[in-house]
Parts: sequence; structure tokens; C-alpha cells
Amino acid sequence: MSSVKSIVFLAIFLLLFGIFGSNACTKKPEDHLLKKETFSKALREMLVIQYLKIDEKQKAALIKDVLKKYHITKKEFEATKAHYAEQPGFWVDVFKNIRRQLDEENRPKHKTVKPKKRK
Repeated sequence: MSSVKSIVFLAIFLLLFGIFGSNACTKKPEDHLLKKETFSKALREMLVIQYLKIDEKQKAALIKDVLKKYHITKKEFEATKAHYAEQPGFWVDVFKNIRRQLDEENRPKHKTVKPKKRK
């Protein structure tokens, strides 16, 4: 009877270790995640690329260029996206960053004219 209890205990222990141990191994440390600003800039460019009327091969090449430009890997980008998938606050901040970037780019660049001094 004692050996049956030992086997059941061992089975339960292995099952729990397997469940919690596998979660610990698959969880990515946050230091592998991209900074929000970098992620926002790369995402913005990738979203624009997705709407271009070019073939998929060209899109893939452009996306590869974006990753290279920001010194990130596709794996890092996807890991960041997956990590924050269910955190709406992160996405609100990302899209605010994208909106700010677009506003800055589209803001007219007027030269400031100094008024002439009257004599």
C-alpha cells in the first residue's frame, strides 16, 4: 500500500512540475521585449507596408528592411506583440505614439518670420 501512495505522490508531483515547470521555461523575460518607442516606430512602418499595392515578396523585403533599420529581429518583434496581446493599456500607448509621430511628420514646417522693426 505504501508503494502505491509513493507512486501516486510521484505522479502528482511530476504532473504539477510539468505544468508549472513548462510555464517557467516558455515565459520570456521582459528584457527580451522591445522598448515601446522602438516597437511603435517599427509597427507604424509595417502597417504602412501592409497597405502598399505591391506583391508579398516586396512587402517581406520592406519589412526586413524595417527590422534592420531598428536593429531588431522578427522574433523580438513577435515576442513583444505576443507578450502585450492582452494588455490594452500597452496598445493605447503604442497607438498614441504612432499618432504623435504621424502628427509630427505632417505638421507644416513653416519658417518663422521675424517682424521688421519700425524706425
